[in-house]
Amino acid sequence: MTNTAGIDWKSLRAMGTAEKVPDALEKLRNAANADEATDAYWQIDNTVIVQGQLFEAAVPTTACLVNILRSCSPVARPQIVELLGQIATGESDRSEVAIGQNNLKEQCIYEIIKGFELYKKILATGTEVERLYCLEILNACAQVFPDRGPEVLSEFQIASTTKSLPSVSKLAERLTSQLPPVP
Repeated sequence: MTNTAGIDWKSLRAMGTAEKVPDALEKLRNAANADEATDAYWQIDNTVIVQGQLFEAAVPTTACLVNILRSCSPVARPQIVELLGQIATGESDRSEVAIGQNNLKEQCIYEIIKGFELYKKILATGTEVERLYCLEILNACAQVFPDRGPEVLSEFQIASTTKSLPSVSKLAERLTSQLPPVP
């Protein structure tokens, strides 16, 4: 289950309508192959986040994505981590800012942080692309939750020694310098 019940998807602001997002989340969770996962990814990406711009529907979508990451099919995991990474680094769409919703990113990160231990695990064992997105996700968490900075710093230091994945090592080193000061 993706825990979409009780959410009035039709009323949420999105690019178009968000009413098909629950079906896309379920398809992503249960994807049997990469094509199915990619199709579901684009149904979500082109609705709740579009070219880095977040809409109101991103907040409950994020909560659902964190939940399904715990039990998704292996082919869905890269797409879920990528969506969470896109959301974590996104910004409120202009139309949202115009009505006072300029903190959608922070609202999403409050949901994203609930999967903190999962991102650490994926950072240690995931594919190269998954690890890169987890670095971005953990960095976003540390920006909103500075008390997590020391833990994120430790994870970045470990990742920066990953000689077999130079792109992961390089990004970890770069993001380390962006972490907020330790409280």
